[in-house]
Formats: sequence, structure tokens, C-alpha cells
Amino acid sequence: MQTWLVLMRNPTRLLARRGFIGFIIMQVMIGGMLIAALAHPFAFMFITYTLYKALTGTFFGATTLKLILIFLDCFNLIGGYLIFVYVGMSALISGQKKKIKTKWLFLPPLYWLLMSFAGWRAISQLPLRSQLWEKTPHEPARRE
Repeated sequence: MQTWLVLMRNPTRLLARRGFIGFIIMQVMIGGMLIAALAHPFAFMFITYTLYKALTGTFFGATTLKLILIFLDCFNLIGGYLIFVYVGMSALISGQKKKIKTKWLFLPPLYWLLMSFAGWRAISQLPLRSQLWEKTPHEPARRE
């Protein structure tokens, strides 16, 4: 968030330095990650509400086009969770994959909600404590 704000202090200078394509890529990469993190609770509520409506059969008054768009949205959001799991699993070596259980497949929504909580917290702290950096303390790595 701070990186985006610093870069956008002078957008015309950034545009001149990076060019139009570089400027757009920066907006999509950094801005897109921020928007995705902040919007996720609303997407999660949308999925939950839509699944509830579908399971209870209470989609009264919805046209066929609206239903198709709603289920396409849900498909994309749930697909995002599954791709997140797939990418994470593909990075593991075979011994690690055996230790990962199916129950971990349900954690991406929780992870993304926690990431969103951190994003909203950062937004709330930014105006009054812009120099705050809540870094996770780490112990020095031990050699095994």
C-alpha cells in the first residue's frame, strides 16, 4: 500500500519514467493486489449468500441471464481458491505433498480473509501512523 502511494505521489513522473505499459503493469500488479485483498470479504459474503440462495431455492425474480452471471462469478471465485491451492501444492516436493491432508484445501478462504483483515487494518493505521511497520519478529535461523 505504501509502495503504491509513494509511486503515485507524482503519477506523471512515473508515467514518463516507466512508459505507458510499465505504468499500467504497476497499477495492475500493485493496485490489483490491494483491491483484491480489500474486496475479498465482500466476495466471500457474495459466495456464501449465493450458495445459501441456491441451496434453499430462493432465487425468486432472477432472470436466466442473472443466474448465469451469478453462478459464473461463484465459479470464478471458487476457481481462484482452487488455483491458489494447486499452485501451492505444485511447489511442494513429493514428501511434503504426502504430509498435506485434504483438510488444508479449505484454508485458502480463511487465509484470504485474514489477509484482507491485515489490509483493512493497514488502511486504518496509514493516516495516523504512516511510519509504523508491524514486522513479524523472527529468531535467527539455526543450522541443522
